[in-house]
Formats: sequence, C-alpha cells, structure tokens
Amino acid sequence: MQTLFRNALAGPDVLGLTSGSSLMVAVLIMAGDGFATTFATPWTIAIAASVGAAGVFLLILLISQYVSDNTSLLIIGLMIGATTASVVGVLQYVSRAEDLQAFMIWGLGSVGSTDWNEIIVLAVITVSGGNIGIGEYEIA
Repeated sequence: MQTLFRNALAGPDVLGLTSGSSLMVAVLIMAGDGFATTFATPWTIAIAASVGAAGVFLLILLISQYVSDNTSLLIIGLMIGATTASVVGVLQYVSRAEDLQAFMIWGLGSVGSTDWNEIIVLAVITVSGGNIGIGEYEIA
C-alpha cells in the first residue's frame, strides 16, 4: 500500500481496513443474547473479519473512481476508519460483559484456544504466502 499510494503512512489501518474487520467481528460477537455463543466460532470470526476488511476495501476502491488525489483518498480512509471505530464503540457500550470480554480478547490477539487444525491451516497459508513472496523478489 505504501508503494501504491507513494506514501509511507499508507497501510491497512490508515485506509480503514482494520476498523472494518473489527466492526464485522464486533457485530458478530455482540449482536445479541446467545448469538455469539452459537455462531461465533474461530472460523466464522475469521470470515467476518475478512468480509469487513473486504467491504471497506471495496468502498475505498469505489471512492477512488471519483477521487484522483492519493492524499485525499488516505484522508477518506481515515474518516471511514474513525466511523467504523465509533460504531464499534457504541456496540461495546451496549453489549453484555461476556460479549465485550470475548471481543476484547479477539482484539488483543489471543491464541489461547487455538487447536491443531487451526495451526495446520495457518502453517499452510504462511508457507504458501512465503513461497509467493520469495519468487517475486530477489533476496540479497
């Protein structure tokens, strides 16, 4: 993203992608009574985070059709990030303590309940992503 925008400050958090994923996970976990315990598995949380980031990314792509200046697009990304973060704040305020705790643990990045199936999937993604990266760049 830094190369694309020619700006050292560009990143997923500046464009609002991180806040978009956080919003979708917050909606999933703090949606209502008992909803999180039924539907909030590690896989659905990962899918919700991906969908949230992809949704904000598509919104940024749509806006980029009308904005030609990269700096303006970065500022719009900051505005989207602030908006989604404020919605997450409202959800945190109105949620139950158990749901808020689950969301906070997810936000801090706990891997305490990770099982071997999830570790294998992570290892496959990491190795395949590493192989793609090595093929594109020359290592000195």
